[in-house]
Amino acid sequence: MSKNTSKKLLPFIFFFSFMQYINGQTVMSYTHGKAFTKQIENSAQQLLDSKSFKPIKEIAGEAQLLKNNMPVAENIHLPKSADDKKLAGEELFNKRKQGVLVVGKCYNCGNCNKTHKGPIATAFAITSDGVCVTNYHVLDDLLEKPGESLTKDSLYYVSTIAGKIYAIDKVLAYSKEGDVAIFRLAIGNDKLDPIPLGTAAQEGSFVCAITHPEGMYYYYSQGAIARNVSGETAQGDRMEITADYAVGSSGGPIINQSGQLVGVVSSTRDINGQMVVKETIPVNTIKQLLNK
Repeated sequence: MSKNTSKKLLPFIFFFSFMQYINGQTVMSYTHGKAFTKQIENSAQQLLDSKSFKPIKEIAGEAQLLKNNMPVAENIHLPKSADDKKLAGEELFNKRKQGVLVVGKCYNCGNCNKTHKGPIATAFAITSDGVCVTNYHVLDDLLEKPGESLTKDSLYYVSTIAGKIYAIDKVLAYSKEGDVAIFRLAIGNDKLDPIPLGTAAQEGSFVCAITHPEGMYYYYSQGAIARNVSGETAQGDRMEITADYAVGSSGGPIINQSGQLVGVVSSTRDINGQMVVKETIPVNTIKQLLNK
């Protein structure tokens, strides 16, 4: 194999086989984040070149017709969780990783001629036919700016764990104070692996997060619910947890021990450099937007 061929293949040396079988034994493989980023960027460029997606101007124009906290207009068919069986961390990760997505954006920064195509956040599927969830603040450009002002942006997309790229096709509903946006992907005849919605969780309950902090793709952390805080401010209800996440994790799923969604990553709050509070959105905020 030539040196040039090796370079071309690098983005496709898949970093996510997780398990390999060598001589009848299970051997762990390791994450190659740079290769995955390169693969995502190459696939995003191919999608850009194909022009087979709805323009951002049109998506933003449709989003302007929505109202804050207005439920989804169409009927969404949500999957049901098979049971409430408690799972170990490894089982949870392997069961739900396929439903966790990388959110990316293609744009021109205005300071160079390059189109930037990198990942910016996390999202997850809630139906097999392409309905997904992330934070309001991840898609705030689409939701707050008229299409004419988005000339530097060319594409919002997501990537699956397998590196498959899909364009964001439509925003279905959002809650600004709830920091939630529900959107649909253009997936054709493909199917996603959705995360079923659970019920509101109580303090002390086990939770885990699967997110992409600073490009550390599919980072698993676990902890517990520290507090449920009612909407005492304009920010709405929040669920504070002890599982770790950071920049890039926005929009990631918070999952209970049965693999059901109980919340969404939102933000962090530093307390005098002594403690970082992780604030998440409770699942009921999503259910209200879905009329469920």
